[in-house]
Amino acid sequence: MQIGDRCFDDKMYDAAKLLYNNVSNFARLAITLVHLKEFQGAVDSARKANSTRTWKEVCFACVDSGEFRLAQMCGLHIVVHADELEDLINYYQDRGHFEELINLLEAALGLERAHMGMFTELAILYSKYKPQRMREHLELFWSRVNIPKVGFSSQINMKINSSFINYLCAFLSMWINFNLDLIYSFLNS
Repeated sequence: MQIGDRCFDDKMYDAAKLLYNNVSNFARLAITLVHLKEFQGAVDSARKANSTRTWKEVCFACVDSGEFRLAQMCGLHIVVHADELEDLINYYQDRGHFEELINLLEAALGLERAHMGMFTELAILYSKYKPQRMREHLELFWSRVNIPKVGFSSQINMKINSSFINYLCAFLSMWINFNLDLIYSFLNS
């Protein structure tokens, strides 16, 4: 494996590819394949490596190369980790790929490991880039969204008219009452 690393460091990627493949070092193989612009192979190797770090590196390389279908395949393995979500969102947004980011999060909502952060961040993205879709999203997933965070972000984005902010406040009120009812029923049981 040390020889493979030396080949990689010396930018002899074809040789490194053979060596990493022979020793089944799929994480390093994935990064090597990225350098060779073999993105489909990189995704396949990332799947075998099954490491969040590798998924991120391959995903970001695919985004930079405009390979958004492959980037989404990688991204679906990243967004399920709440602590990795912000980095992924920032990476896409910093490069102006808002539509692709929204598509990724929409695809991720159906995953078994979908979490509140994904629903919340998608609502925030809608408030920034597609305010017409935010209302439907909140109506469908209001119980899985951090309503206070979305409300705060929506006010900052200032792309939402005052009637929608009133609507969001009504949702916040409903959310608070729902949670208070749960607390009261728990305390009284």
